[in-house]
Amino acid sequence: MLTSIPRRSLLTAGLLLSGALILSACSPAPVARGVSDPYELENRARHADNQAIERNLIKPVTGRFGSGDGGSGDGAPARPTGVRRGLINFASNLDMPGAAVNKLLQARPGDALVNTARFVVNSTVGVAGFFDPATSFGLPARDTDFGETLYTWGAGEGDYLELPVLGPSTERDAFGRVVDLAINPVGYLFQSPESTYISGLGLAGTLARPGDYPGLADGAVGGDALDSYTRTRNDYLTRRRAQLRRR
Repeated sequence: MLTSIPRRSLLTAGLLLSGALILSACSPAPVARGVSDPYELENRARHADNQAIERNLIKPVTGRFGSGDGGSGDGAPARPTGVRRGLINFASNLDMPGAAVNKLLQARPGDALVNTARFVVNSTVGVAGFFDPATSFGLPARDTDFGETLYTWGAGEGDYLELPVLGPSTERDAFGRVVDLAINPVGYLFQSPESTYISGLGLAGTLARPGDYPGLADGAVGGDALDSYTRTRNDYLTRRRAQLRRR
């Protein structure tokens, strides 16, 4: 009976059904141009807070896990090693079931199958995802998110946002982050306290990842011509739009 089904499961099923119906009628949105930043004052305040959090909390903590191998010498961040690499692998593995669902919603069943197989291999052979044998088995991650799913359905980018702790985003991607939490099957597999431990390790792995847009706080992008906030915003939008064009 429907009354015995958890409300979150009904929500997820509704999202999946709605997504399938929308997908059948829509085409990808045009990749946006220019910058829409009507919340700049609020965004700048959050940007300053995020820089302080990264400088005083995230970097000192994640630095204890191992900083990496020194990078490639071309400005790219060092590749994490040791415990830090394991935490990043664990967090990435937790994302795979949600990525598989998103690939289905994007009408890419082949990629969904690869993500599912990758999750199974790394969760077993890879010791709960702390190691990544799936890549060497020919199962590279087909990363995606609900923000990209909305893009494939024709949803526009919206305004630029700087999110607390999470950093640069857009209205479309910010909404996508919330939906990603709801549609990831991992959230339904574990009860407390196991779910709390898993979420904590996943958060640690997410924070341990090298920045998706490295060097922004230090002025590596844009030289002295632009302030840190403007560099961060422009670089995020450029990279995110290029990412969507490639997929």
